[in-house]
Amino acid sequence: MLKLFLGNFLRLCQYAKSNNTRLVLINRRDYPGSEPYSAAELDSLSAALSDNPSSDSTLEDLVRERSLELAQCLSSLVAESSIAKNSILLTGWSIGCLWAMAFLVHAPLYHLGGIDLSDYIRGVTLYGLCSPNPHRIFP
Repeated sequence: MLKLFLGNFLRLCQYAKSNNTRLVLINRRDYPGSEPYSAAELDSLSAALSDNPSSDSTLEDLVRERSLELAQCLSSLVAESSIAKNSILLTGWSIGCLWAMAFLVHAPLYHLGGIDLSDYIRGVTLYGLCSPNPHRIFP
């Protein structure tokens, strides 16, 4: 499964240099090869996905936390890799679209290390968005 997933994106790498592009491929949390969720995070996820009306705030917290992780990753990339302003194309695929959208919703809150990521995002591509009920996550 991991080979198939990476294979889809690795085909882009052959075009990067000739198009003056740097690809940074980030797997979502708990995906094979990435940092797994802790037991507490899995408990929060289960609670957030329950039908209990009070789970909405838990889900909101969970989404905000994942968007913060993406913001921290992008801020580190900008700070450490000489990334030019207006040069990042944020792309999400499948459920990764949810985390990309969560980042966009919460990005104005993040100025990590004095970096305003809105200065660096050139555009967003959402490919194959899937969600059973996106309005519950993004009201």
